[in-house]
Amino acid sequence: METMVSYTEWLPADEMHEQSLAWRSELEFSKDEQEFLNILITENTKVLLDNHRFKEVQELVSRLTTLETSGMQLLAQLQKHENKLDVMTNSTNERALEKAYIAAHKELGKRMRDHRKNYALIKERLFMLIRGLMKDNKRLLPG
Repeated sequence: METMVSYTEWLPADEMHEQSLAWRSELEFSKDEQEFLNILITENTKVLLDNHRFKEVQELVSRLTTLETSGMQLLAQLQKHENKLDVMTNSTNERALEKAYIAAHKELGKRMRDHRKNYALIKERLFMLIRGLMKDNKRLLPG
């Protein structure tokens, strides 16, 4: 991972732009995915609430909500970052602004990796929990 962070310093403006677009696409996709997860939770509320794992469900829903909020904030910061890309492409040599842009890009990359990792963990735990509860519930049904 450190290699990637160091490498970012030498990325040309067009590559940083492409990276920013990929991050934005990923965040927008995860927003849609989170809507699906919210629907999944809502549709399985009775099973989730009737189960002895309520605290675990509550924690996962809380963490998912936090990730939704941080994802939206990250998306807004990414948009602002993209709007400042011209500092890297204009003909004036503003080295301090370029360094600041590169530092901000590195920080966004780190935050994206953290967000991606946390989101994947929560999503996996949530799917496993719901799948397990649905299997348990199916075994309890008569017939």
